[in-house]
Parts: sequence; C-alpha cells; structure tokens
Amino acid sequence: MSIDIQKNTGNEILTSMGQAGLPDYSRSEGRAYQTLLHVINSWDDIVQAYTALRSEALNRGRRRVVLRAECSGDVDVFSDEPFPVPIEVVLPIGIVRPQNNGNIIYAAENFHNSQVHGNYGDLALFWFRHNQLGNLAKTPLDRIRKLDSPFSLSKKLTEDDIDDLYKLWRPFRWTREGVEKFIKEKSDNMWFSGVRDRQTGNLVSACMGESLNFGSILAVEGTEYSTLPEYGGKGLCTAAVVGLNAQVLNDTMKRQEEYPVIIAEFNVASRSDMVGYAAGMYLPNLMNPFSPMQVLRKNVSVLDSLEPNDVKWEELGDEKQHFRDAFRTTHRYWRDFVPGILPLRNIEAYYDSDQRKEILDMYDR
Repeated sequence: MSIDIQKNTGNEILTSMGQAGLPDYSRSEGRAYQTLLHVINSWDDIVQAYTALRSEALNRGRRRVVLRAECSGDVDVFSDEPFPVPIEVVLPIGIVRPQNNGNIIYAAENFHNSQVHGNYGDLALFWFRHNQLGNLAKTPLDRIRKLDSPFSLSKKLTEDDIDDLYKLWRPFRWTREGVEKFIKEKSDNMWFSGVRDRQTGNLVSACMGESLNFGSILAVEGTEYSTLPEYGGKGLCTAAVVGLNAQVLNDTMKRQEEYPVIIAEFNVASRSDMVGYAAGMYLPNLMNPFSPMQVLRKNVSVLDSLEPNDVKWEELGDEKQHFRDAFRTTHRYWRDFVPGILPLRNIEAYYDSDQRKEILDMYDR
C-alpha cells in the first residue's frame, strides 16, 4: 500500500522512499521525514539527529516525525532497557545479508492520539504462526502460473493507461496529473508491475517499486498495491507483486553483487500483509518482547472504504491551531502499517535466476 508519499502539489510523481540526507519538512499529511545517509554507530548519534528533527517539526506544526536509518550492530536495539528515542520499527538487515548484523530503524512519533486498533491482534497472531521461510505451501511462481487466462502480467505503460492507473492509485491520493507524469517520466530507480484484463486491455491491478541507497544498502520499497474491487479475490495483486519482486531482483543484480533489501509497508486495516505473505515477504520481530510493536502509527491515509480512525484534531486542545495545516487532509483515514522484508532464504527458494526468468517471460505476451 502507499506508505510514504511526498507533498502533492498536483502533478509530481509521488515517492515512497524520498531522498537520503537532509530532512524534509514538507512530506504529505503533516509529516517531517529524514533518512540518514550514513551508517549510524551509536545511540548518541540517533538521539542527536532525532532531537533536531523533532524540534523543528514541532516548530513547523508537523503532526508526525520519522527518522529512518541503518544502524550498525554496535547499536543495541534488542535490549530490555528503554529506548532513548521512540522506536516504532526495527528491521534486521541480516535476514537479507547475513554478514550484516545491523538494523534499519524507524524512530518516530505522532503529536496526537495514535493507539493501534483494528486488525493488529489477528495480524500478529497470523505471523507468529505462519512466519515460514522457504516453506510456503504455494510458491510465488505457483501463484503466477495459476493466473487465470483472462489476465496477463504487464510492465509497459502508455498514455492509454492513465485513466486505469488513476482509478487504481487514487485511494493513495495520487492525482490524474501525477499518474500521467509517472507514465511519461518514470525514473530508473522505479519499477511498475500490473495485471491486465486480456479482453479489454485495461489495467485491473497494479503496484510499483522505488529504490534508495542509504547506509550500506540498496533498499527497494514495493508499494501502491491495488486491485479494482470488481476484480478482487483472484490473486491479481499477488501476481503483480511477485512480478515486481522478480523485476527488482533481476535488474539490481545486474548492477551489484548483493541482493537489495526489498521492503514493504502493509496496511493493518485492510490486511494487505496477506499479499506480502503470498509473495514471500516476512514480518520480523512481531511479538518479540525486546522489540517495538513494529507498527508505523497513523503514517499516511488510504481511502480503503474501511472505518475511519479515532484521530480528532479537536483533542489537541489549545495547540490545535498550531497543527491545523497538518490536519488539512483525510486525517480520519490515517492508517497503521507493519513493515515486511523479503528474506534471503525466500529469495533463494522462490526467486532464483530460473524462477525469475519464468516469471519475467510472462510479462506482456
């Protein structure tokens, strides 16, 4: 699902990963966001960066602050001691690159009510029981092979697809102009994967990926998972995501020796983690007593036709005017997200070179 989009002024391409280095105080939905460029080796460095980001975010009336960084193994993120800054997520890099004992951390907080509600309990229990590595009952390739004949994978986009893609991505607050620009100007660090109805040629499911180098890694986020409601329940989004993973792995392995760190952030309310599960993703550290909840709280909105959350601007009391601009969006639909990662064991089991070739050969037949 769409997780981390920049401020939308009407016609730019929305970005999930943003940029590494300087803080961005203009991210959509009232957020301040920073991805640190270099590997961090101490809690002191995290505290310093987070304190500065948080202070300026408050001054500017931002309602949420997020600091993302790669931390080396010298930063103990699995201690029973309280974190010196609020940590929402810890992703172990070693699950993809065994020689790396560091972690991607998200230090984050909201300046408003952010209780986790809804499906989180069921989600956590599912992953506690089903965090299978290399042992899925149906492999991602199996799911692609069973794609019904009326549908086909597609990674090519033309101007004729603008309306279809806008319908698919409008719930993530894309504009038609932004979709048009994405189709015309998609950069080299982005990928697209979709499913078409063969009879009409229309796109009926889609997702995208975007890469960013920070720390010592190349991270790629899969996002914007969407299927038209009338085409739901057919495994189309899973097929698109499997194809996306194959594209990313194939393209990046031509440029580097190590696998990219493929991540995704799943909407708790809509249980989009089930698509990730079918595509071989893994949700680490859920229900780990020495880990945070692994929830990006009220991160961005998704117009998913589900119940609104309980965030109320009026509850900010005397400070509500200070945060008014941050709430000039669909704040009632800010959603919680859980992060997933594509582990090395599943890459080797489900996305080796032969399987990638078979998946990629199914595109645009």
